[in-house]
Formats: sequence, structure tokens, C-alpha cells
Amino acid sequence: MLVSRTSFAAIAAIAALAALAGAALAQEPASTGPRSADDLEFFERQVRPLFAEHCVRCHGPEKQESGLRLDHREGWMRGGDRGPALVPGDVEHSRLVYAVRYRDPEFQMPPDGRLPDAAIAVLEDWVLR
Repeated sequence: MLVSRTSFAAIAAIAALAALAGAALAQEPASTGPRSADDLEFFERQVRPLFAEHCVRCHGPEKQESGLRLDHREGWMRGGDRGPALVPGDVEHSRLVYAVRYRDPEFQMPPDGRLPDAAIAVLEDWVLR
């Protein structure tokens, strides 16, 4: 089957767009909402260190308590056994924020102690982005 120049150009353009979209997702695993450079920088400087220090030990590549991974975007968007960890733009319905606020004695994360208020505020701000 011969492919016309126009068809070939269209196929090449679609393939290039798909590759760019895949690359963008791979480089920006750290956003709940619109992915701006500011949002990515905020995640990398503020949120990723919190996850690394307090969450990934139990919710990372080696171990997934309650089926939840917090080491990549797909993990927190899919969530765990209790559903999505985040609802982008909605702090009140995001289970991750609910858990770190320590308002429910049966559902508190991290289990070894409440995060400082400033760290909780960072997570809330991130969910709203």
C-alpha cells in the first residue's frame, strides 16, 4: 500500500504530537491540575520532599500500604484501597489532606506523628493548584 505525501505528513505530525505529550507527562508527574512551570517547581521544591521524608517509605515503589503509591502522579490520582488520594482543586474531598489533618483518630497519616501546620498547608496549596 502506498501512502501519499499528505497522509504521511499527517501521520508524522500525529506521532510527533503523541511523543511530545508523552514526554510532557513523564517530565511532570507532580501536578494535580494544570501543569505550569510554577506548579512543577512548587511540587519539586515543596511537595516531593514531604512525600520522600514522610510517605514513600510505606507508599512507594517497594511497599504500597493500602494499595497507595505516592511516588508518581498516576499513583496518587488512582489512589489506593479507599479510592483516589486527591481530588484536584478540592481540598475537602482529598483523602490525603484529610489524613494529614489528623481530625479522624482512625485515619491519620503519617502514622508516626502529625506533620507541622506549614507542611499541611503546602499539601493543601498543591491540591488547589
